[in-house]
Amino acid sequence: LHASFFAAWGLGEDALAKDEQAPTTLAYTSFLLRCVADGYREGLAALLPCFWVYHDVGVKMLELRATTYRDATRAPQLDAWIDMYGGDAFADAVKRYRALVERAAAGADEATRARMTYNFRRACDLEWMFWKAALDETRWPTYVSAVPMVSMDSMDV
Repeated sequence: LHASFFAAWGLGEDALAKDEQAPTTLAYTSFLLRCVADGYREGLAALLPCFWVYHDVGVKMLELRATTYRDATRAPQLDAWIDMYGGDAFADAVKRYRALVERAAAGADEATRARMTYNFRRACDLEWMFWKAALDETRWPTYVSAVPMVSMDSMDV
């Protein structure tokens, strides 16, 4: 779905590669990558909030589209996003993923379950921060962004 949006907007791989992640996005994705590297169960728990929140937002947007904003003009991509994340197929995927996380937790020792809980809760915080950063249009400070990016490969270290 997202790749089709980029194509419709004329954004190819080159354009996307040049765009730097926003601070909150970098924090969130770095956290997720660390959790996945820490272990299968820990990674599963950290990824769950993303699925769950997207579905919840999709359902709420479906309701709003059918009531309050039924006559509003929207970009077709927004309707596609709402249909996908608010739809039954995604609801089923979230339900299956939650069951997978619950099975993983049931088969884990106490220390692993504690890490899973921490990762889930922290990912909930980061998911909220991700949406808030989009709303606030949070970017890197200009004084840092103005410095040209240097490849680590070109440095004598």
